[in-house]
Amino acid sequence: MRWRFLALASLVAAGCFFPDLSDLDGNDEGGLDATADALGDIGTIPDVAVPSCDGACGAPAGFAPALFALDQKTTCPAGLTTLNGAADPSLGGACACNCNITKPPSCLPMVLTHDLGDTANACSSTSPFAPTLDGGCYDAGSVGLHAYWSVSPPATATPGTCTTTPANDASAATATASRLCLDSTCAAACNPTPGFHTCFVASGDVPCPSGFSAHHVGNVAVSCNACSSCAVGGTCGGSVSLYSDEGCATLLGAVPVDGGCDPTGGPGSVGSLKYTPAIVGLACTPGTASGTVSPQQELTVCCP
Repeated sequence: MRWRFLALASLVAAGCFFPDLSDLDGNDEGGLDATADALGDIGTIPDVAVPSCDGACGAPAGFAPALFALDQKTTCPAGLTTLNGAADPSLGGACACNCNITKPPSCLPMVLTHDLGDTANACSSTSPFAPTLDGGCYDAGSVGLHAYWSVSPPATATPGTCTTTPANDASAATATASRLCLDSTCAAACNPTPGFHTCFVASGDVPCPSGFSAHHVGNVAVSCNACSSCAVGGTCGGSVSLYSDEGCATLLGAVPVDGGCDPTGGPGSVGSLKYTPAIVGLACTPGTASGTVSPQQELTVCCP
């Protein structure tokens, strides 16, 4: 059973945040299946006194036997302490970044590069007319106008700028709900119980004996580093408007700046023209943030 961490109201100044993930009082059988309101009153995991009974049912030195399950569906036997917790947490997307465009790229000025043609889809002759357009009305005098133009998109004249900010989200980290059953004498935990494995538990992060699989259970802390730099993307598009007069008053036609072979409104002559730019595919790519996720007040569970 996978369970997403509760979202936190705030992050501490050090960048660590602690989702409230556990019930160690043995009274709430819902554990990680309970509602957020119910979990809000549980509190964090206290330091747990692991029973001292080296050798009980084969427990290695420093470990005590325990019943363990990677779910919280089965009730611990009577007389054993129930510890519900988050096992083997994973960072997932808990450390994320936002991206905000502060200035989009600019396509101005643009050097007009275009091919000419007199039939549709046949813009095969490159024009020697290559004025620099700054977004205003350009007086072309009188230039012969072919029926079709293919205007090549220019490169952006200036890149865009952006800012990236943290978007840390504890709910994007994951852990497995787990249940431990402990008893002070260690005897009951040695008995096979349906729904549980007999494993060995120790306080802290300690190595398991050879041949055992390790699980780490506890409160979960997520620490996120600063975001790397962002980037603004997009290509130039828009259109070039063609006018019969020299003051951009009488429109002949408008040609998309997309590399296609499009009608100009000609033949005839063009007296003026104007480039209206547009950014195609404008996007802000946020920076990335690394981080760590780790159990606090940790228990190591070793299972054969």
